Amino acid sequence: MFEAMVLVCMMGNLDSCFAADDTRGPYKTINECVNRTTEMAAQLLTINEDHVVMGVRCDPVKPPEGVET
Repeated sequence: MFEAMVLVCMMGNLDSCFAADDTRGPYKTINECVNRTTEMAAQLLTINEDHVVMGVRCDPVKPPEGVET
């Protein structure tokens, strides 16, 4: 399983960044996670027009207890 994360920085000030963590995951496949990071990045840029996406990640995680993969 994978968790999605997007790193966003303010344009012109790359010292002012934040990590946007996903609230929907984790995802069973890496493809689902990558699709979610794309969706998150697009949404973040419409909300924060003066920001830029610096990177995205899909980190492997253990499934929650009782959830089968």
